[in-house]
Amino acid sequence: MNSSDGMAFRTAQLDKIFPFHVATDGNLMVTHLGPGLSRLTPELRTGTPLPQVFRLVRPSHPFTGEEIRRSLGLLVLLESSGGVRMRGQFQALEGGRLIYLGSPWVDSLAAMNAAGLEISDFAPHDPTVELLHMLQLQSMTLEDPGRRVQRMAQQ
Repeated sequence: MNSSDGMAFRTAQLDKIFPFHVATDGNLMVTHLGPGLSRLTPELRTGTPLPQVFRLVRPSHPFTGEEIRRSLGLLVLLESSGGVRMRGQFQALEGGRLIYLGSPWVDSLAAMNAAGLEISDFAPHDPTVELLHMLQLQSMTLEDPGRRVQRMAQQ
């Protein structure tokens, strides 16, 4: 994954930094996918058309390479045929290729566990796990006063 300024990532580095990425050719045919995404969507393999496995939720336009190139850098939500939701963005690579850099979009630790994900599946810089822990803590904090009110009402 080279750039014009000489910076390059080896595939193994990219897999660690963005475990849920997917690289495609200009027609959205998968050329490489990160290990996290590979585990989440076993039906997605090299040579598979990305729109065969994922539907484009946002932005709402046809899921083609041409339309994706028009929305580079924007928030892109994808959903797999198996219900895996992803939140990320597409960027252009050399030779007309594209790369989607994203993470699973889960709204609770229970949903993360149900998807078969573990904390170690996420890159260290990905805030998803910490945000889920904060949501769980907030939910527990809000739940406790509710239980107290119920106990007081029963007395």
